[in-house]
Amino acid sequence: MTIMPPKSATIRASSPREKRLDATIFELAGLPVPANPAYRFRAEEIKQTAFRLDGLLQPETGRDDLPLIFVETQFYPKPDFYARWLAAIFLYLYRHPGIARPWSAIAVFPDRAADTGRLIPYEPLLQCGLVHRVYLAELPDDPSASFGTRLARLAVLDATRAVEEARALLAQQPPDHQRDLAIDLIETILVYNSPNSPETRSASCSSSPRPISRRPVSTRRCSRKD
Repeated sequence: MTIMPPKSATIRASSPREKRLDATIFELAGLPVPANPAYRFRAEEIKQTAFRLDGLLQPETGRDDLPLIFVETQFYPKPDFYARWLAAIFLYLYRHPGIARPWSAIAVFPDRAADTGRLIPYEPLLQCGLVHRVYLAELPDDPSASFGTRLARLAVLDATRAVEEARALLAQQPPDHQRDLAIDLIETILVYNSPNSPETRSASCSSSPRPISRRPVSTRRCSRKD
């Protein structure tokens, strides 16, 4: 989902003239007044850019009890990941003023090594539970884990182990509403991990009640986002 900026790509504050920040602002907010000079107050111009959100879970009509959920996958280190992702979320909320429900956000990483975004300015969002992080490599390696959990782990398994796990998953006969999605994901993950392997092709075809799709396999999860 790409969020385009409005016609005017510049947001202007009241004035560009710099001036000292008055202690009154701190007093009004009930915050300790820092010793002077500690701050300089000035207006800032914020130039917008287009952002893309990987996924957005929108509750069905009438489900006012459910939050809006933003989902993002990040499979390589990116120092400005949190800055751009959270900016995209708040820009989306700004561009959709009719939203009247809470929101939550989930970031999915293959492992902690990929989670290198500068986090200090955004830590309160994690601490209050608005932003959640998932590391696929730390999901339980447990045959009794949920189907979805085992399916997600395929993305971080080596090719041989992924083929074995894919066969086990397909043999489980997943729920009808998950089966087609599961087969598509398994094909994508296996072909990406080992595109020329006979075992990969065999695992993709086994236990499948429908012809394997001939459309190009998406590697969106590994593509670099600017």
